[in-house]
Amino acid sequence: RVHGGKMFNISSNTANEIKSFVSSKKIQEPLTNEEEIKNKEEQLMEIETLKCIYGDDDFKLLSKPDQYSKFRIRINEHTSIIIEFVSGYPSHQHPLFEFKSSVLNQNELKKYSSSLKKQYDENNANVIVFAWIEYLREELRPENDLDNMLQIESQKTKEKETLQENTKINNSSNNN
Repeated sequence: RVHGGKMFNISSNTANEIKSFVSSKKIQEPLTNEEEIKNKEEQLMEIETLKCIYGDDDFKLLSKPDQYSKFRIRINEHTSIIIEFVSGYPSHQHPLFEFKSSVLNQNELKKYSSSLKKQYDENNANVIVFAWIEYLREELRPENDLDNMLQIESQKTKEKETLQENTKINNSSNNN
């Protein structure tokens, strides 16, 4: 399904994996050799930095070094992102990316995809992957889910207490 230049594929396998592939915006003009060389150098430096930061447990290179880099980074135990650099990254376009998740629904995927794209657009053609990963890790950390569940439970408890108070008041009024 295509929506606003974004294609969302939803597959239903045993893990209920949801994939989201976000297509890159088209480069208006071809890259010069200098731009392409500079992009490739920045990509290689970014790959090395990401490998050092996330280590072998969370970072896996999926392509050969002589190709445009494709790699997977684990966000949490339920979600990872596959990123593929393109010749126009970072100077002209964001990398391609695909979510793999057993917990995110299509609306959440759209939200995070839009957010990543917006971050790239606001980043003035600089490398962005580290910022993307940290944003996703913050957004998808288990404590956020726990906080949301606790807030919902607290609200339910308050509503129940209010209902009980109203019932007591009504019972007292009826007895008088």
